[in-house]
Amino acid sequence: MDYSSEATITIATATYASGAWDNITGPNATMAAVISDTFTSAGTDITACSLTVNNNATVVISSGNTVTLS
Repeated sequence: MDYSSEATITIATATYASGAWDNITGPNATMAAVISDTFTSAGTDITACSLTVNNNATVVISSGNTVTLS
């Protein structure tokens, strides 16, 4: 018997561009975060399952804020 099979897993993504998250609220622990523009946390923590910073994007995590990847 052949027990191999193909599976497709889709992970939701929240993208930060043009000064805002495309889903309004930003990522959560089950989503991938993509930053494509200048981002400063300024009182906001980031929690995501992965984080991608695209070319030329600047990311500043302010003192007291955290980035948690789960």
